[in-house]
Amino acid sequence: MPVDIRKLLFNKQELRLAFQKYAKDTNLNTPDSHVEDIEILDPSKNRVVDNNSMESLNAVLRYTSSDPHNPIRVHLSEEQMFEALVAMCRGLKIPLPKHSQKFLQKHKDGLALTIGMTEQDIRAAREN
Repeated sequence: MPVDIRKLLFNKQELRLAFQKYAKDTNLNTPDSHVEDIEILDPSKNRVVDNNSMESLNAVLRYTSSDPHNPIRVHLSEEQMFEALVAMCRGLKIPLPKHSQKFLQKHKDGLALTIGMTEQDIRAAREN
């Protein structure tokens, strides 16, 4: 049974741009300043997770503020990070299959978007 797997790697600068645009486009409560830094939090690396609980990645965007010791922080869920990266791919004309399984995982200081298509997914994509 054939399986098609692709992995798109996003570095920290690309994440900064994608997440800042997403926050602005979706009217999240963000300041007009730029994102100074991004931290990707992987809960599964910090604590023991049992097989029944689903831990997900989160991102913390740190915006510049008038008080350099107290930056403004905005949190993004894994779902929001997916939306931001898919929007970035659309903007860059990177094709993403609708019928696929997509996963995010931390990769160095960035993120990897893994896209997998089973034979059934491939057939469903051809039918549409």
